[in-house]
Amino acid sequence: MADDVAAELRRLVLSGEFANGQRLTQDKLAKLLGVSTMPVREALLRLAAEGLIVAEPNKSFSVASNSIADIRDIFWVYGQIVGELSSRTARAATDSMLEKLTQLHEAHVAATEYEPRFAANWEFHRIVNLAAGSKRLLLILRSTLRFFPDLLALPGSVELASSWQRELLEHLRAKDTEAARATSERYARTAGELFVTARKAEAAEPQ
Repeated sequence: MADDVAAELRRLVLSGEFANGQRLTQDKLAKLLGVSTMPVREALLRLAAEGLIVAEPNKSFSVASNSIADIRDIFWVYGQIVGELSSRTARAATDSMLEKLTQLHEAHVAATEYEPRFAANWEFHRIVNLAAGSKRLLLILRSTLRFFPDLLALPGSVELASSWQRELLEHLRAKDTEAARATSERYARTAGELFVTARKAEAAEPQ
């Protein structure tokens, strides 16, 4: 239960539905999520450890900074990691791996519903990242991904993911390590700007 509550609160914070500095009470959050206060408190403490929530000395909680600059910083970090992983994978790419990635890319492009599209994109990322052979970088990447929204739900993100997959496949086949790095870093920056644009649009909407 605490895992589910933490995931939902993380989504609410990252999507901007809670304002920076907004005070969060356990009772109100429990009513909002339809749970007891116990998993809410545990979830808030987890998010405090991640830096998304501030735990005050009086045992209250508030939303930490989640500015546009913070968002861009996260996507910059993500870009550095996936760029390095893609570069290493370009050296290690095998014919069987490339064949599997091609099938996933085709499945992603052909998908008309969210779930199969998400699954194909997720598996494409997973194979590329694992093939780099760096357990430490993967641990850092998993930590970074906790700060991410659902990118495939943003306007333009499906096209961006398809374009990245197609370009990266070309670089992996050519074993072009620097092109693979540059493509993944550019993908991360562009994905970040899609999210920033969506946040600004939501902020501009009349309440």
